[in-house]
Amino acid sequence: ILAAEHSLNLSNIDLPTLTLTGLDYVDNTSAALTVTDTDPLIGTDDLDTAQFNAYRGLVNITVSDNGAIVVTENSNTHSLNNIERFKFNDLNLAFDLEGSAGIAAKAVNAVFGSDALTNESFVGYALALLDNGMSYEQLMEFALAQAGAFDHSTIAQLLYRNATGSEAKAAEIKPFVEWLDNGTHSAGSLGVYAAEHQLNLSQVDLIGLASSGLEFADQTGTFS
Repeated sequence: ILAAEHSLNLSNIDLPTLTLTGLDYVDNTSAALTVTDTDPLIGTDDLDTAQFNAYRGLVNITVSDNGAIVVTENSNTHSLNNIERFKFNDLNLAFDLEGSAGIAAKAVNAVFGSDALTNESFVGYALALLDNGMSYEQLMEFALAQAGAFDHSTIAQLLYRNATGSEAKAAEIKPFVEWLDNGTHSAGSLGVYAAEHQLNLSQVDLIGLASSGLEFADQTGTFS
C-alpha cells in the first residue's frame, strides 16, 4: 500500500485523467447462455446472460407466477429461470432488480434524475461497476463526484432535487448538510439514504421494471 500510494507510482497512473475517461477492464463476471431451442434455460448462482438472435420488438416477454421469464418469439416459447440479463440484437435488458440492476436504477435516478433512467449508457456503466465489485455506497460517492457534487450543500441539494423534483430551500436541506458536516453520513451513505427514500423509489418503479427489464448498454466509460 505504501508503494501504491507513493507519489512516484501515482504519477504513472494519472488518476485525474482516469476519473474522466474511466479505466478499461475485462468483464469476467457473466456467463453467456445462447437461447437456441424451447427447452427451459436455468441459470447458475453467478450472473448469467441469455443471448437471443432476435430483436426486442419482435418478441413478447412475460413474467410467470413462479418467477420464470417467458420469451415468445414467433411460435417458439423460451422459459428462463434465474437468469439476470438478456441480450437481443438491438438492446440489453437487466432483470436482477433485487440486485445490481435495482441498485443501478435507484442510484442513477437519485444522482442524475429520472430522465437518466432511459440513458442506457449511464445504466450500463453503473451496472458494470456493481458487477465488478463496487459497493452501493461506493457507487453513490463515485456518481456524485462524476456529477460534480463535492461540497456538502451541493450534494444535499442535488439529492433533494432528484428525489422531489424541486429545488430545496436552505432550511430543507440543512439537516442533510449537518449530517455530512458532523460525519453522521459520508457522501456515499447519504446517497444511499436518498436512493432508498420512498420519493426516489416511486420514480424508479422497480415493480414495473421487474416486468419489462431495465435497458442498459455495454459500457466501460463514464457518466457523461
